[in-house]
Amino acid sequence: MCPRHQSHRICSGNVASAINGPASIKVTGFLSPAFETNSSTNETRTLQVPRDVYDRALRTAIHERRPLEDLLSRLLAEGLKVHGTLREVFEEVSGQYRARLLEQGKLSQSADEILQELRNFREKIADELYPG
Repeated sequence: MCPRHQSHRICSGNVASAINGPASIKVTGFLSPAFETNSSTNETRTLQVPRDVYDRALRTAIHERRPLEDLLSRLLAEGLKVHGTLREVFEEVSGQYRARLLEQGKLSQSADEILQELRNFREKIADELYPG
């Protein structure tokens, strides 16, 4: 854990940027043993972020009266959580869709067959809505 932020696994600092250019943010994190690449569990990376993103983060930190490092740590952790959650949702929906196709006997249907079926549906709907 980061000694300054006991609840965070990632602590950022050393923010440097040009006035109008991209901002560089040095991020120091602690890797779990599964991701260790050497004997140290401390990993440091410098990220380049667009200036407007950095400015937005800085304004948010000022508005929330919290250190920028805390805000960036929270945003990174929340973003990773959302990313994982969305991936899980897509995998679940994909599994449900495959199960439905299997029940309908269409799981092995080629892309061309699927497109032809969609064209047929479109024609049928158009004929019903706009007869003659």
